[in-house]
Amino acid sequence: MAGGLLRILGANASGWTADPFCGTGTTLVEAKFRGIPSLGVDSNPFSTMTSRAKVDWTIKPQKLLELATRVVEDSDVHQLKNGLRTNIPAPSIVKRGWVRESVWNEATTMLEQLRRARSSRYAEVLRLALAWAVKQWASNIKFGPEAYRVVRRGPISVAKVFVKKVREMCMDLELIPRSIADVPAVVLHGDSRKADLLCESDRWADVKWVLTSPPYPTEHDYTRISRVELELLGLVRNGDELREIKQLMMRSNSKNIYAGDNDYDLVRRFVTIRRIVDRLEKRARKKEYGFARQYPKVVGEYFGGLYRHFASLARVLPRDAKCAYVLGEQCSYLGCFVPTAEITRRLLSSHELRFEDIHLIHLRTRRSTRGVRRRIREQAVIFQKR
Repeated sequence: MAGGLLRILGANASGWTADPFCGTGTTLVEAKFRGIPSLGVDSNPFSTMTSRAKVDWTIKPQKLLELATRVVEDSDVHQLKNGLRTNIPAPSIVKRGWVRESVWNEATTMLEQLRRARSSRYAEVLRLALAWAVKQWASNIKFGPEAYRVVRRGPISVAKVFVKKVREMCMDLELIPRSIADVPAVVLHGDSRKADLLCESDRWADVKWVLTSPPYPTEHDYTRISRVELELLGLVRNGDELREIKQLMMRSNSKNIYAGDNDYDLVRRFVTIRRIVDRLEKRARKKEYGFARQYPKVVGEYFGGLYRHFASLARVLPRDAKCAYVLGEQCSYLGCFVPTAEITRRLLSSHELRFEDIHLIHLRTRRSTRGVRRRIREQAVIFQKR
């Protein structure tokens, strides 16, 4: 999908492509394959770490594999002496049963070896490889679409799955043409609703195209999906640190709504948004569970945050920059239909945002999984800075 939209935008190596909600870097990788410099932003520190690793194509596969093998060997000696115990207290992912204690101990022992590695750049890639391997092959968690706990039977060797993941990464690196390995790709950690205030924001002056897919307004907690990696890598150690990450994110679900949020005030004048919020408030009054009462606020804050993002982008994007935002309609909040892309098109039509040539492209249709079983569309909102 990213490749097709880059073609529609006419992106090429004459300018930079930006993804303000880059996640784990799919758009950045696609741009780099086309020789296009790219700029990515994300509020989840694990996502930004992953994106940086995925666009660092100067890593030498053989050196990466050698360091991984040495880490495993050194960890084995350490484990024999310490009986797979570490001084790091078990995190919530162990207490919840998402990861076995033995897996946690072995993984953290290997992470300690990586901290001692001389090459910090290679060690960072291997830390990510270890986190991905634990989540994919050694954890008790599956996704469908939300995270849920399963029972994984039998012995698990973290060292084995770690080396397996590193070998996969090395195979990918060997396929990359050397001619595009040095194409620039910058990844920033921060709040995309404040794009103009991010470090290196002057980089926006080089951006000619924006391709991204913001979070959709639905019960999809992005910190929960990456909780294993966040805790394993020490990016989250308590509830306060988790809250700091959530507060940088778009308000797209009931688990990251806070009393001080007031972005809805920016879009309260839009009749379509106000009607949806009012309809949700009426339906939520009949529900006894607490999360339902947050749904109206989520929708209002979501579109308010999106508006704030567009306003910040309008301040830094150069004239004639072309943009494509992939958005999906939703029915997950008490069966209330939210035409996300159409509402976004109306937001962009606001005179103060200075965007033009705004239209929608249909990408695909699927069935809603919650609420009313209706067909909902995923669409790209295409527009240009004037």
